[in-house]
Amino acid sequence: AAASSKGVDPKLLEQVLHSAWDKLSEIDAVNPLFSRPVVESFPDLATAYLAAIESPMDLSTMRAKISPGHYKSLDDFGADAELIANNCLAFNKDDRSLCKAANAFKSKWKRALPGLRKQLETTKKAAAAAAIPKKQA
Repeated sequence: AAASSKGVDPKLLEQVLHSAWDKLSEIDAVNPLFSRPVVESFPDLATAYLAAIESPMDLSTMRAKISPGHYKSLDDFGADAELIANNCLAFNKDDRSLCKAANAFKSKWKRALPGLRKQLETTKKAAAAAAIPKKQA
């Protein structure tokens, strides 16, 4: 069963999402494709890209969405991570190397997800334990 982010203090969720973002950034660092918006990285493709891709996404946009509390769960965050890869696959379906990079990004993210879910659960439990008043001896 997937760990839920419901009932998590937004600050605790934000802490875990920053860890998740760091993980995505590490994955992308091997072959940096997803750190900035496509229209900034490749201005000559902007018109075609925006015509083909309904919801552009990149790591810098994801990072900017963490602190204002846009993401309500790890799953919301993960949906944007997958959107990055899916957009790349859709726009570059004829480019084998870009498709390979997008699939690697997606699969490495999916492998990182269980550890991040565990971190979220551990963070929730630690916060709950800290909130329990201690009995006087």
